Amino acid sequence: MKRLLSFALAVVCVTILSTDTMFGQNQVLPQDLAAIATQSSPGWLSFRADVNLDPKNLFKQHKQAFGLGMNDEMVLVKSETDKLGFSHYRYQLTHKDIEVEGVEYIVHAKNGVALTANGLPFKGLDMPTTPSLLEDQALALTLSHIGAKTYMWELPGDESSLKEIHNDPLATHYPKGELMIADVDFDPNTLDFRLVWKFDVFAAEPMSRKWVYVNALTGEIIKELETLHTANSVGTAVTKYSGIQSFVTDSTANNFRLRAESYGAETGYPGVDVITLNLRQNENFNSAVDFTDDDNYWDNANPQLDEVATDAHWGAQVTHDYYYETFGRSSYDGNGSPIYSYVHFDSAWFNAFWRGDLMAFGDGNNNPLISIDILAHEFSHGVTGNSAGLIYANESGALNESFSDIFGNAVEFYADSTLLDWRVGEKIGTSLRSMSNPNAANDPDTYRGSFWWDGFGDNGGVHINSGVQNYWYYLLVEGGTGTNDHGDAFDVPALGFEKASQIAYRNLTVYLTRYSQFRDAREGALQAAEDLYGSCSIEYQATAAAWHAVGLGDRIEDGDFRVSHIEPIAPCGNSSEEIVSIEISYEGCDTFPGGPALVVYSVVDPVISFGEQINLPGMLHGVSYPIQFSQPLQMNQTGEFELTASILEASDPNTENNDSRLISAYRKGFFTSESVDFENYANSFSILDSIHLEEGEQATVEVRGLVGNDDSYGVMMEGGITGGFYYQVPPFQDIAAINPEYVSRMCLCVDASKMDSLSFSFDKRQTFSPFLEDALGNFVDSTSARRLVNNLQVFINDNPLDRFNPISHTQDPWTTHTYNLDSYVGQTLNICFRASLYLSEAADPNNLGDKIFLDNINFSSVSSAIDFIGSPIDARSIDAYPNPSAGTLTVEYEALQPQSLEIQLLNALGQRIQSRKWEVLGGMNRTILSLEDVADGIYTLQMTDEEGLLVKKIVLSRN
Repeated sequence: MKRLLSFALAVVCVTILSTDTMFGQNQVLPQDLAAIATQSSPGWLSFRADVNLDPKNLFKQHKQAFGLGMNDEMVLVKSETDKLGFSHYRYQLTHKDIEVEGVEYIVHAKNGVALTANGLPFKGLDMPTTPSLLEDQALALTLSHIGAKTYMWELPGDESSLKEIHNDPLATHYPKGELMIADVDFDPNTLDFRLVWKFDVFAAEPMSRKWVYVNALTGEIIKELETLHTANSVGTAVTKYSGIQSFVTDSTANNFRLRAESYGAETGYPGVDVITLNLRQNENFNSAVDFTDDDNYWDNANPQLDEVATDAHWGAQVTHDYYYETFGRSSYDGNGSPIYSYVHFDSAWFNAFWRGDLMAFGDGNNNPLISIDILAHEFSHGVTGNSAGLIYANESGALNESFSDIFGNAVEFYADSTLLDWRVGEKIGTSLRSMSNPNAANDPDTYRGSFWWDGFGDNGGVHINSGVQNYWYYLLVEGGTGTNDHGDAFDVPALGFEKASQIAYRNLTVYLTRYSQFRDAREGALQAAEDLYGSCSIEYQATAAAWHAVGLGDRIEDGDFRVSHIEPIAPCGNSSEEIVSIEISYEGCDTFPGGPALVVYSVVDPVISFGEQINLPGMLHGVSYPIQFSQPLQMNQTGEFELTASILEASDPNTENNDSRLISAYRKGFFTSESVDFENYANSFSILDSIHLEEGEQATVEVRGLVGNDDSYGVMMEGGITGGFYYQVPPFQDIAAINPEYVSRMCLCVDASKMDSLSFSFDKRQTFSPFLEDALGNFVDSTSARRLVNNLQVFINDNPLDRFNPISHTQDPWTTHTYNLDSYVGQTLNICFRASLYLSEAADPNNLGDKIFLDNINFSSVSSAIDFIGSPIDARSIDAYPNPSAGTLTVEYEALQPQSLEIQLLNALGQRIQSRKWEVLGGMNRTILSLEDVADGIYTLQMTDEEGLLVKKIVLSRN
């Protein structure tokens, strides 16, 4: 939980305490987006009925509301209309015309009006998009990294086979580089984007198919991802037997073969080709031959285990039948593509896989992996790849695996209801997973409960954490009661296979995107159930109950109220008498007829409580009712205010969601002058409006004694515990941006509306622990460590003003820093100190810790000199001369390695006056800026390199 503390002086600044809970209160939307939509979960929007939005122009008309920058566009890549009459528009983000992988939104509309949208929330990017490496250079690095003995495109037979499968004479396995912007870790919660070349590399020996991402600026291999979707390796197994079945084959002049051209056309289906081939225990797909039989009675048991070919051929036809008859889907891609199955892949290979366009099955230890549920599992990877495209890593990868398990079991039940036992692959002799009891195979049945996998193996636990949604589906089909790993009791009614599968399929194909997480799967499943059966149907309630059972979200109970929102209070310019406003949401699926309820707000220290009886109107599920308390909150006394608001309604069965977010503030009263020394306060006017302190999960900031310049009161910022700090800073990333839990802030709201001039100063000292360089040895020296573990930046109205790093571990002197802010007079401004700190003293084995001390913050109407911008001891710097300049500026920068940079010239208001790209080489670089068209004044030269922001104050004067 992130803790926000506010420390207010002349006027209290009240800030939201973020719970960061996944299914607690709704996160506050930006004001312009809140004007057109409400949000049920991050990235899940419902558009207000009165705005009548066009789904085809949504992102053009409301570009700023969605966080799109000047160089960002949402490009429509796919649209389709389903059998319920909904149209779905899938948009992909591009930045400077380059795709940003995984950042997409799906807009759902009916009758030409956008109703809802879901996708990955984001903010506007500002990245270089000109690669330093050519595609062929990046590919050479990629192939050197993979180091395979043989690649698929080097096998003429496989290239021919690919052209036949795709009916495309130009089809090839030879990698084609795709220039894109991609996240480093496939983690939508901590997006860390780089410009990359992405290659799909298919190796024959050893067998692998990987996406490889190469940094397009530096050539670094950023990441790789195995994309062959497998069923998990197994040990010993027994021969699978699928009984006597009938299926369609192809007759030739001499025999019959396992091919079915235009399968299904004779029964009215869109015909698809179903082809089953014999690889004869090698990996060369073009070497495959037909399985044949003389009389079309396929009893081909032999030492080569050829009898399993009929299992594959029959299974492929049954799986296609299931998808078409249940969902109207023709083949894995919905477009009738041929279905290829290759039997006897490699020698005694213990697996089966989906390659992206075909299925291949190994023989194991004389136990071929071709049970009906395994085959349908692999086929379903193709369905996922051609719909949601869930990236095969971490939570999205676990969902990918789970959907294959879900439809693998659904197909098995469709083929023969007597086969169902909720195990995956049991017919091969060893069950790979259990859907009815995931814990039996050491897989979790509760989100982040027992057996949850947080490691790097198995692509981030894709085959392990799949147990959560597997158990959700099992409960939705069969029903069940119990208590989950979080101690929550559940009772899920049974819906049966048909309804549960319809909900799962619509979720997968309509609502989920490449980076979808478990929280998105819950939201999408609820929306799918609402589309299919109604918002308060038994099916909708069962879907919620099943997700609650596996640890995600609340169940739906009649008569349930919750506080869905508490109005945030602006941090600047408020009086000490605050209005408290909340929204009450009705969660029950019955109809509330209206009636009395008690609403209360309360504060701890000083103890304040106010309650009033209200009359709620009649309410339906999901309806919200705004309430403004008649009694303002009096905040004119000293103390720490922790404000919550609650609703108390007599018949409410679930009181756990009846409280609002916590709002916390700390008030000290007025002070005597324009200097904040954190000790002396009295009743008089000051230009200072308020101060608030914000803490990350692993960071503290507080006003305390014995830390000031004269060992009196001051502000101390300190790091946290070890374990989650990322010291490897990606190019163009700020250290604070990738370690948000280690960031603290102190922000001052300053009312300078009546000032003629303004000077700002403060005292500062820093210390930092030697822990990082001691722990990492030669990897991090003291010079680089101090930039990483103790980084202080000062911002004015969100624009960078200065940056500081410590000089040494323990001996930093107190220094005073002064700035002329005359350009800001006549307005209200926000000044923030932002610290990124690693270790607290308590967590540091050196008993030192990473700390920043601030004292004697002063605002004056006396003009002052301009302080040095950037730490003078920082060996990493940008220089510019002559300064002052009469119109021409030479800029110098020493780079450790080649990279693409952007130089910006900002005026005193933070507005961009000039911007240009700069491709630098390792060593000293120089470039010349012409300022002939720039007016005299004070400017900031700003540049971001691989370690963060660099700034230099520039004076332009022609006198």
